[in-house]
Parts: sequence; structure tokens; C-alpha cells
Amino acid sequence: MTVIPFLRKLCATLLSKLKCIPSALWRWIKGIMRSLHILWQSLGPRWLRVMLVLSVALVIGWHQAKIFLAPNLTRETIYEVRYLNEGWTPFQRQSFYYTPQGTELLGIEYQWFINLELPLSDEMLASADNMRGWGFIIDPGQRPDNLNPGNLPVGLGRHLDPKSGKERLDIGCAACHTGELHYQGTALRVDGGQAVQSLSNAKRGE
Repeated sequence: MTVIPFLRKLCATLLSKLKCIPSALWRWIKGIMRSLHILWQSLGPRWLRVMLVLSVALVIGWHQAKIFLAPNLTRETIYEVRYLNEGWTPFQRQSFYYTPQGTELLGIEYQWFINLELPLSDEMLASADNMRGWGFIIDPGQRPDNLNPGNLPVGLGRHLDPKSGKERLDIGCAACHTGELHYQGTALRVDGGQAVQSLSNAKRGE
């Protein structure tokens, strides 16, 4: 019968310990807050502490804004391009890709387009990685040449606007009628095939 008194005593002890936990926890929290307050005051005068908080908030805001404004891209690396046996010479293919045809996209100026940077960044909007990530076709290791001095994707060129005398971004047939199938870093180019970008549906502000 001595077990029952022992259990009663054990339960009473546990209850007393549990009652002490909230007060001990509260004292611990108050101690932490007091330490943080002392540390905050030790940083210097009030104006310096305010500037410190604003600087930290600015850095965090800048970082979050860059993440929010970063382009939504499909990251993919192409190492090799293979072509269907269509009987085209390289010059004929490049001529189809970059010969201007007079079609414009919202009157965008050529120099403006090739020099435009991404928001809060010095990265070019029309860089090879970005344009490929939006579904445009760019050869691996592509470099500027006479037909494509801006090193733009297939189907994007330039023509002279007769009214303004300025070069405008030219949209050729190849932009929408050249496709690729990708598999493990290899691209199968289909000249005359369906493109995967939605350039024809572009609207102002997009």
C-alpha cells in the first residue's frame, strides 16, 4: 500500500515543477530582451542606430526587388546543333535568319533593344542566355557578324525606318518559323518549323 502515497508525492512534485516552467520561461525571455536592448543602445547615438536600421532595410529591399524583377527563364545549355538535310548552305541559312523584311515589334529601336539592361542589373536583356531562356534560338558560342551585328537570336535583325531615319528591330519570318528539338544538350534545328516563343502575342508592358 506504500505505492499509492509514493505516486501521490511524485504527481505533486511534477505539478510543482510544471508550474515553475512558465515563470522561468518568462524570466528567460525578459533577460534576452534586456540584453538585446543593452546591445542596441551600445551601438551608438540614436541617429546612428536609425541609419543602421534603414541601411539594413534598404539592402534587404534591394535584394528582394532583384529577385522579384528577375526574368522567368528556362535554363538550358545547348552544346551542339544538328540540321535536317535541307540542302541549304550556311550562308543561305544565315540569310534566311537575319535578312530584314520590314516587320516591326511595337516600333522598338534596334540600338535601344541591344543595349537595354535588366532592372537593377548591368546584365543585358538581349544576352544569349536570356533570349534562349525565353525560347528564342541562339547557336552555342554564337558571335556577332555582318548579318547579325547585335548577336541576336534567329529571326531578329534590323532595318532603317524611312520616317525617323533610325534603325528599328526587325522581325523576320525565321523568328516564328524556325524550331528546335532539344535532347541532352543537343539541338535538332528544323528550318521552317514551329518556334516555341510567343513573340507574335507580345503586348505593351509585357
